[in-house]
Amino acid sequence: MFRRLVISVNSTIGAGDSMVAGLIYAITQNETPKNMLRWGVARGVSATLSEGSDLAHKENIEKILKLL
Repeated sequence: MFRRLVISVNSTIGAGDSMVAGLIYAITQNETPKNMLRWGVARGVSATLSEGSDLAHKENIEKILKLL
């Protein structure tokens, strides 16, 4: 079952790079493929919550991970 997460996008700058960073982080932590995806999505979404070129913030990543 899919859940829909609705957010207010402030900027997409760096969202893809942040997603890749999340994937790489999860790989280095020997996470499962499912958790690798969760980390990537959480970091990418977190970047979209930030203004301009400000990237993902830890508190936003943690909130999003709880929702996924």
